[in-house]
Amino acid sequence: MKSLSLFCIILCGTVFIYSAVIPSNLQVLRVEAGKTYYILARSGLVVRSEPSLTGKKIGLLEYNTNIKVKKITDETLVVSGIKNKWVEIKNNGKKGYVFSGFLSRYKGARNKIKGHMSWSKCFLELLAEALDGPLSNNYCKYTDDEQYSYRECEYPLSLGTLKVSSSDVDVQSSLQMSDMTLQEGFLILSSVSKSITPQTIQTGKKNSNSYTIALDNDSTKIQIDITYQDGKLYFNTP
Repeated sequence: MKSLSLFCIILCGTVFIYSAVIPSNLQVLRVEAGKTYYILARSGLVVRSEPSLTGKKIGLLEYNTNIKVKKITDETLVVSGIKNKWVEIKNNGKKGYVFSGFLSRYKGARNKIKGHMSWSKCFLELLAEALDGPLSNNYCKYTDDEQYSYRECEYPLSLGTLKVSSSDVDVQSSLQMSDMTLQEGFLILSSVSKSITPQTIQTGKKNSNSYTIALDNDSTKIQIDITYQDGKLYFNTP
């Protein structure tokens, strides 16, 4: 296991991520030339004429737009606490440069989660549906005793596996994201939430980070633990 430490603040509706003691191969996505990626910056990603903040703005790529990377430059940049490289792309047939810290191999959710949760739908199930489409009840088992009803689900997803254990009074869930970097996981969480703030709650796991997810247009707040273990990223609701 490797320890992770990540701190973030919310300023003017934008998520700023400040990181420390995060191994670089976990913190960022290593973009490769010739491959296609998605833009996961909700407000869009600026295209510049040069691989620098002083380069002229020549375009704006919308959220969830897919782009093909032509070349990786040697120029690095830290934006919102994410350190990554400028990459060359084609924008409307012209050469341009974008910051790769907001790129992902996986498409983000179309809409933010509004927080309509119940015994039959927890936050991670809503997240999985936002990313992967409707979940089938065929992957759930239901039981009852004299006091409560219980639900055990294990959903196979294109990005990994979601496990849910719930009763009338409690719910626990874990979403395993295969082959996903911390950068991509955090951007995906950001894409469905109104804001994300760090939690000081001690989880007892050195490689676990806790956050409070505030959902859109709702007072609902969810605690999420992000854990990296054995090459996989996990979202857990304790």
